[in-house]
Amino acid sequence: MQSSSSNPFRVEIQAANPSANRPNWVPPAGYFADVPVLNYPTDVAPSIYSASDMNAIFDHWTASAVLYDFSPLGAQVFQGAGHETSLGSPNLQLTLALNFSTLLWSAQNVPVAANPLSSFSAASGTAPDGTPYNGHTYLGLQEMPKLWGGGPKGSVVQMMTAGSSYRQTVHLADVSMKNNGYSELTLTGQTGAVVANNQLKFSANSVGGSYPTSVQDNGRHGWWLDVNATHDYTLFISKTGMVTQYPAIHGNNEYASLVLWEAKNLLIMINGGTPGVARSMIIRDLTTGTTKAVDMIGQVPSGIKLPDGTYQYRPELLGLQWVEELGAIVGLDMQTSPPTICKIVPPAINPATSGWSASAMQLTHWDQGDPSGSNTIRGAVNGNFSKFRWVKTLGAFVVATSSTSKPQVFSV
Repeated sequence: MQSSSSNPFRVEIQAANPSANRPNWVPPAGYFADVPVLNYPTDVAPSIYSASDMNAIFDHWTASAVLYDFSPLGAQVFQGAGHETSLGSPNLQLTLALNFSTLLWSAQNVPVAANPLSSFSAASGTAPDGTPYNGHTYLGLQEMPKLWGGGPKGSVVQMMTAGSSYRQTVHLADVSMKNNGYSELTLTGQTGAVVANNQLKFSANSVGGSYPTSVQDNGRHGWWLDVNATHDYTLFISKTGMVTQYPAIHGNNEYASLVLWEAKNLLIMINGGTPGVARSMIIRDLTTGTTKAVDMIGQVPSGIKLPDGTYQYRPELLGLQWVEELGAIVGLDMQTSPPTICKIVPPAINPATSGWSASAMQLTHWDQGDPSGSNTIRGAVNGNFSKFRWVKTLGAFVVATSSTSKPQVFSV
């Protein structure tokens, strides 16, 4: 069904009606609860790894994506590891799926044999069996639906290999495969957008980038991708691998989170930095191509305290995302005590050029429906990133932060 929105590319994707299909474990608005899973990630650790190795998929600066083809209610799929030598664990080459229909965790895309510690080709970033290095995923995981060419249960899209010298490309994992199932998106584009060895280019004079921040564009059938540090381009990558370069929405992101309001055709970068720097939203109107910094008014999400005691504004840790059903950008702010849901709401007029209003909402544990669950909101080691996700089929947010604790579900 074609949308009447201002985005001419957008085609509405109709999710199942949450009110008709929502499980009874999803709490009412204003509450959070444990997801009553029937097992834990440690229970499904492949035999080539130890149960404790599963911690890496949550602790090592990692992300998730929601795959709606996985089951009737979909699944939240986690991927990431990295720093295997310094953190004392093997590189965890797998995807980990939380099936919302069965409430079971499962490990997918597992290599047939374990790879020796750090035995990855410097040229290709792959292990001897051809499986890719699994680094920190930050905000670089997205969904490749079946209709776009993903696997029967969808595929996970991993943008780049952050913080490493390995090839900066786009990996896919077909989550219907118990073993392996990895491939690489063949990239094409204008001269200079894709360079030797199927790599992305974010700067005129260099290959690759730094830590990724990405967002899915359902109307255009692809993903927007940006990076932190100094760079020249923001990229759009289509489902076919066509890469289009645009002038960087902000050419020097210290820390940032990328959000897309599809109905209004607005690509939004929530910019980071230090407390002394104005906290801004940089909005590109994709219809006109104009870009403008606008103020964030009200209760701006908190800074994140670093180990040395200083504060920096770290929006990428909050899992910020535009939620059409709520009419706002929403994230989970773990720096407040207790943690709060932060909402950033557009103005009624001129959202591409006027200030947006930020507020915080404290949720209450759903004692009635989750009497034995945790009454504390859990956060992930080293930040939630996109482990905090809106799930359309549930009409709620889910976050999973540990291999030995239950995920949590939030209704706003």
